[in-house]
Amino acid sequence: MLEEINMKSIVPFYVSPEDISWGMRDGWIEDIENGHSPMFERLLPYFEMEAVYRLKKELPELAHEWPALADGFESWRLWWLNEALQNCDSHDPIGVAGQHLSGIGQAAVNVLVVASELREAINHKHAEKSASLGMLLICEVMEGGLYAELSPLKKARESAYKNGIGIQVKDFKLARKGSIELAKKLWKENPNLRIGEVAKEILKRIQENKNKFPNLQAFPTVNTIKEWIKKAAREGALSMPEGAQKRGRQANLTQ
Repeated sequence: MLEEINMKSIVPFYVSPEDISWGMRDGWIEDIENGHSPMFERLLPYFEMEAVYRLKKELPELAHEWPALADGFESWRLWWLNEALQNCDSHDPIGVAGQHLSGIGQAAVNVLVVASELREAINHKHAEKSASLGMLLICEVMEGGLYAELSPLKKARESAYKNGIGIQVKDFKLARKGSIELAKKLWKENPNLRIGEVAKEILKRIQENKNKFPNLQAFPTVNTIKEWIKKAAREGALSMPEGAQKRGRQANLTQ
């Protein structure tokens, strides 16, 4: 018999509508327009990890089988997706969590299943299906009890930077700010560097200093860093040397 989880004892997913709308307005839509995928890099991994954290509480008998996230996100995700599907009563057309789970457990299973379906729809460029699944995903998060925990809009707004995605976005913005400063330093030391080489070096530094970004769910890509640099240049926050974006052989950082 699974131990019942008190809905009022835990916020199912540390995210509020304000967190999501703030993130979308602050940069996610712009990132998408620039050819990047904050959905894959940040939002989906965040929801999936939070869902697994809740699901573990309902499946303690499988603790000896749980995969380690450090061994690879994709294999970890697929293991938990399979477990979620095993706890579904229906699979037509999308898996629906079984009634043997608590409300939070059902929300966790549904989030894992819908998130996987959304990944597939995006990969296959099914726009309408992706939009519908995105809406369904948010509804599943809300069904987890968020509406009961964060009913006053004021409380939701106050929570935006204290919990969940707000924390992650803060680290992402810190990484972006540090990237611009490092780009300035690298070009001051060697004006012959190309933007791609600068971006690769910045990513390397971020990875080496990952302890400074404890809430960053995924590292930015080289292309994302390049877009940060270009945007900063357009806004006058840094000056790129002439030729930094030209094609051809890149300079050696060790010179």
